[in-house]
Amino acid sequence: MSKSDQLKDEAEFSHSRYWLHLIGWSVLLTVVLIGGILAGVGLKNLLNGGDTSDILFVVIGTPIVAVSGYFCWRWAPDFTMGEPHTARGNRIRWLLVAIVGVGIATAFPIILSDSEQRATDILFSNGPIPFWPAITAITIWAIATPFLILFGRRNSDEHGRAAGDFGMMVGFQVFSYTAPIWWMGWRAGVFPQPDVMILFIVTMIVSNIAILWKRSA
Repeated sequence: MSKSDQLKDEAEFSHSRYWLHLIGWSVLLTVVLIGGILAGVGLKNLLNGGDTSDILFVVIGTPIVAVSGYFCWRWAPDFTMGEPHTARGNRIRWLLVAIVGVGIATAFPIILSDSEQRATDILFSNGPIPFWPAITAITIWAIATPFLILFGRRNSDEHGRAAGDFGMMVGFQVFSYTAPIWWMGWRAGVFPQPDVMILFIVTMIVSNIAILWKRSA
């Protein structure tokens, strides 16, 4: 690619199209995960003597995963904010696939565990979960997360690392601002008991929004 062609490609890059693409793809990924949960829960219940509704879950969830998963893969953003396709950009794409895979691998042992709770309750509540599914999920998360963080840092350019540092700083500020208020308010009887996972999810969402905003700046 000549320098003039490269400049033309950079000039044609649209942040608004990129963000719309990213949002649309995120919605599609959510559909994939919902379909996977439906199929997984239905299959788990069928293996434990389920009923017709569980067959329906599998029948509905499986094609949802197949179709939406195909388009999710085909339409995946390159996550390089308009940079040319390079080996580093491809590694970042595979990093995203690995992150999604780790999330699924962490959640599914819990969802498919032999528990009387509904799948949504066992995954998103603070209720007890069986020992071995919990240990499996903890092991996957504890081993994979540091590796993914290191891999992402090593394959990011200077701008990407700066955006990551900015996002982590913003996320930490959100946590350090919110946690004491919630904790003291709970002790005063004003707020419900603090939930660490709510704080974790909010922190991650804000942090990643800050990273993407910084990369597009």
